[in-house]
Amino acid sequence: MTDQTEPGARGSKGLFGGVFDRGGAATDDTAWLQAMLDAEAGLARALERAGLVPAGSGEAVTAAAQAGDFSIGELGELAALTGNPVPALARALARRVPRAAAGAVHRGATSQDILDTAAMLLARRVIEVVLADLAQASAAAAVTASPEPAGASPARSSARASPASASSMACSHAMSLVSAPPRSKTPPNNPCPPGSSWSAISGISLPPFPASRGPLAISGTPR
Repeated sequence: MTDQTEPGARGSKGLFGGVFDRGGAATDDTAWLQAMLDAEAGLARALERAGLVPAGSGEAVTAAAQAGDFSIGELGELAALTGNPVPALARALARRVPRAAAGAVHRGATSQDILDTAAMLLARRVIEVVLADLAQASAAAAVTASPEPAGASPARSSARASPASASSMACSHAMSLVSAPPRSKTPPNNPCPPGSSWSAISGISLPPFPASRGPLAISGTPR
């Protein structure tokens, strides 16, 4: 069968877009742009609190830091001149605020500061969506890992491995999914129903999840 979608065609999600472009949290260009703007706005508010910029600068920069008011295409083209879109974004943002507040834009920051902070903001925004997806997938795998009747069907694998039943493989996948976000030293509960093949994976223990440092002060909402 011939794929009718030409490379780069409008609406195309790319080779793996159909696999990874799911869930309720956006990670596209607009999401990245807004995260970078949120980082710049958070910096401006911090500078104002420290008394390094005029009063009202943080609010002015935050109000102007709206992704919909910027051209992603133009920023992308200008990024070729500097290796990343932050310098052009900082200049464009400074033009959108009152002159007295312009000095609060990107002051004391590097492009890497803004990119790294934006990446962490995106990670924080998608984590709950990812955890919800993991829980749903684990529940589905646990249902598949029902007690095995006589003559249980063999499992299929893309790698060479010892023979295993479909139920034991499903249970293994369920365990891996509930173990993905290790938040405590306590081994995760058995997600599989009684009678399923659990013995091979029930002894897994995981390192503790790093303690939370609380909400980031650079989120898009002023604090």
